[in-house]
Formats: sequence, structure tokens, C-alpha cells
Amino acid sequence: MASEGSEQGADFAGISKLGKRNGAQSGAVDSDPTRLVAVWSNLSDDARRLVMRLLEG
Repeated sequence: MASEGSEQGADFAGISKLGKRNGAQSGAVDSDPTRLVAVWSNLSDDARRLVMRLLEG
């Protein structure tokens, strides 16, 4: 379980960095990281993997 939490933390950090690097269009997400965390934590594991694959290109 502990590794799952740290893995999710790493995923979130990756998304945060990618969003900033790619100049994310949504100012709401960039200015309110709490909202991004809430959306991310509501996604299923499969959805998170899909998002990460899409962001990695």
C-alpha cells in the first residue's frame, strides 16, 4: 500500500511538470493545484495510466 501511494505521488509530480512544460491551456488547473489533485485522485488506475501515456506522447 505504501508503494502505491508513493507511486501516485510520482505520477502527480510527473503530470504537474508536464503540464507546466507544455504550457497547459487551463489556468484554473495551474493556479489551483488542489483541483488537479482532486481530479487525479478520482480517476481509476486505468485512467491514470492512460493519461500518463498520453502526456508522455
